[in-house]
Amino acid sequence: MGQIFINDIGFTHFMPMKMKSEAGYARAEFIQDVGIPASLHTDDAKELTLGTWRKTRLDHAIKQTLTEPHSPWQNRAEGAIRELKRHVHHLINCSNTPKSLWDFCSCYAAEIRCLTAQPLCSLHGRTAYELVTGNTPDVSEYLEFEWYQLIWYYETHAFPEDKRLIGHWIGV
Repeated sequence: MGQIFINDIGFTHFMPMKMKSEAGYARAEFIQDVGIPASLHTDDAKELTLGTWRKTRLDHAIKQTLTEPHSPWQNRAEGAIRELKRHVHHLINCSNTPKSLWDFCSCYAAEIRCLTAQPLCSLHGRTAYELVTGNTPDVSEYLEFEWYQLIWYYETHAFPEDKRLIGHWIGV
């Protein structure tokens, strides 16, 4: 499972989790990596309203609104989850990736979605990453390799021996 953070311009950030109760820690990590959001709109799940999530929200004075019960169409994350899953399924199927790497693939797909310019008027020809962070994205790391592409890497052994091994690229 994982926690997804999105906004109205397509910025998508995915964080894998082992348990739902880690949602508050995922948000704390999001704040550290991206910044403090002014507000959040979530469903009424306990892990998104109580415990660590609530403490982090109060510590950073983040306004939170909730969707009405049984109204998933009010939650923008539902559409983003659907599109992220579609992207992940495509990458896994086209590259013959083991299903156990779905979480790495989800992070990679979310990053690609943020670094790709979308045809939204509110983006003004920029990427969602650039509008959120203020930095021009460096996509060279993503152009060098494709998802799950075979790569060589070196494992350092006692000098002067280096052992060249083969692996798969699973993201930056």
